[in-house]
Amino acid sequence: MTSIAQRLSVESFRQKELSVQQRLAKPDQSTFFSRVVSKIFSFDTILAATSLTFAYYVLTIESAAKEESGEALTERMCSHLVATSPDLWPKVGQFFSNIVTVAPVAAVNCWDKVELSPFRLLEVMKSAVSKGAGKFIDLYAQSNFNPNAAVSASDSQTALGLALEEGNLEVFTALLKHPDIGPDVGNLLFDAARLEDKAFLSALLAHPKIDVNAQDVTGNTPLRVAIRRKDAEVVSALLAHPKIVVNTHDTFGEGHLITAVRNDNVEMVSALLAHPKFDVNAQDELSYTPLMVAIMRKDTEVVFALLAHPEIDVNVPGLLKEAIIDGNAEIVSALLAHPKIDVNAQDTFGEVHLVMAIRYSDAEMVSALLAHPKIDVNAQDATGNTPLVLAIKRKDKKTIFALLAHPKIDVNAPDGAGEKPITAAIGSGSVEIVSAVRAHPKMKLR
Repeated sequence: MTSIAQRLSVESFRQKELSVQQRLAKPDQSTFFSRVVSKIFSFDTILAATSLTFAYYVLTIESAAKEESGEALTERMCSHLVATSPDLWPKVGQFFSNIVTVAPVAAVNCWDKVELSPFRLLEVMKSAVSKGAGKFIDLYAQSNFNPNAAVSASDSQTALGLALEEGNLEVFTALLKHPDIGPDVGNLLFDAARLEDKAFLSALLAHPKIDVNAQDVTGNTPLRVAIRRKDAEVVSALLAHPKIVVNTHDTFGEGHLITAVRNDNVEMVSALLAHPKFDVNAQDELSYTPLMVAIMRKDTEVVFALLAHPEIDVNVPGLLKEAIIDGNAEIVSALLAHPKIDVNAQDTFGEVHLVMAIRYSDAEMVSALLAHPKIDVNAQDATGNTPLVLAIKRKDKKTIFALLAHPKIDVNAPDGAGEKPITAAIGSGSVEIVSAVRAHPKMKLR
């Protein structure tokens, strides 16, 4: 606690300071000012701290009078600072802010000797920029200050992070010049990707130490953040970076492409697909591919964009099945039109697409499948069902007639249990069905 005597001394000194400042307009008093500067640091820490602004006024008038150069005078003041109690050091931000223009070289030299906190660092850099102290900013890049130090013991944010937060591009760019700038650079991409001013992002991406693939605790990358925000400009900038890794997954096993698909944004999907290293068939932890997710979301636009990719796998088990179950004729038609589709492939449960469509009584899906030139109209599923016998058992007349009209139908083929179509027809109790089966030209009664 400050004693009464100390407070009186402070008040006395401040009164003298005001009196001296009134004489600043008289250059002939510069010798007196020089003597005052020398005596400032003979006072205790409190007095010295309150007198730094006055010291700056003295410094500028000395420099103007050319009795002692601004650089030399600053060096002398810095020597006093270094010899002073550490309690003074956190308070010298204003001092540095004032001298960056008058004595940039000495300011940087002094900076290296005084333990200036990152928070004060940011203040000084902002002051330097506002005053156009370009030389000081350039010299900063050669200083020994640790640019990665936290602003305070309770905050892990660095001066670079603060500059980004405050939107000061000039300071941000200046700080990036420091050769020891380190791991904070990659993490700041997340914040920069959210800003409307993309100049911060460009500055980071141009930095040689940037980790463009930095991940947060949930495995999110700057690219994933930009995809979720549907920010095409940021996505394009990140994808253009030579070190971008496009096929990473978050902690939930979701890849960038699936993230874009789940965001229902065909523009994002198309941008990702244009990158030469993207795995269009990358699966998540549930073994879903981007195409499967798009089909499940019934996003026709995205499905078409994925199907246009030359490496798309249209035969992943369950793809066509999912579209058939959803009854999405447009997507089913698009899948069936793909030159690599295996229309007769079974899913992981051994189900056949045609049999499944019949089970779901979807005449439109059955017609689409029967129209495919490679369809096997007699294929059995894992349980032995054949399309014709199953349709007869379900008394689905429209499907029965469509199957019987197919040129490759085997009207005599039994199902896995040995039951023939005619037997199933008789068992259905439908005269119309029995007549249709018996009327087929290849029907064998025995």
